[in-house]
Amino acid sequence: MKRLALGFSLLILTFLGAGLKALGADSASFLVSGVTVAPGSTFSVPIYESSGNASVNTVKADINYDPSQLKVVGTDFSDSDFPDTFASSDSDGLLSLQQYVIGSATGQAKLGTVTFMDIGTQPSTTISFASSSSIDYNGVNLWDGNTAGATFSFMTPAPAVTSTSAPAPQTAPVQKHTAVPKTTVQPAPVASVQSQTANPPLFHVTFAPARSDNRPWETVIVGGFLVITALLARLFNVHRRIKARVTKRRRRKAKGRT
Repeated sequence: MKRLALGFSLLILTFLGAGLKALGADSASFLVSGVTVAPGSTFSVPIYESSGNASVNTVKADINYDPSQLKVVGTDFSDSDFPDTFASSDSDGLLSLQQYVIGSATGQAKLGTVTFMDIGTQPSTTISFASSSSIDYNGVNLWDGNTAGATFSFMTPAPAVTSTSAPAPQTAPVQKHTAVPKTTVQPAPVASVQSQTANPPLFHVTFAPARSDNRPWETVIVGGFLVITALLARLFNVHRRIKARVTKRRRRKAKGRT
């Protein structure tokens, strides 16, 4: 009987050792995210633990913070996966949250929400987890010991840009035009190029009156063209007269020879 009892005892111890070894192989960590808010703001920070497939039923989060920068306004466990409280305290930059659940939680589970207020003058501050923290299952601590927490930044928000619609195009006022009296230009006398000899000119050049329609450049062009035409006609007539005289001289010479 003694040997049988000893065998059962060894078997029970073996199973307990195997269970404790399996629990020790699992690990859990705290999860918290940083935020960026305006200076002097009040903001809420959710705290989680993540244990993978391992079961957790008790969490103790001892959170270090700078009391000259942050003030703990309150804690909320209304949506916590560990809704039952062992104890919670806040003293001189150490916020201690000790929660448990009847049963267990696995994977990523929410511990609770902490509300802070920025009361300092620094542009940022950090929180971390003290080494006294733990994530347990039936008294076995699964916490991996990572004390890293989160950084909170305080920045003045940029002024909001107010979108303004483009102004409607302004319609230029319609100007009333007063009737401008038309200037009547008397037609210039027709100038004719008279032949100074008995021979009449081959063609007759006349100067047409210039149009008055507020286009002086057209008047200049037309006038210039007419002047050039008259000069060419005069040169042509002079050439013709010279040619006629030469022809007459040749005829007289020819008659004198005969």
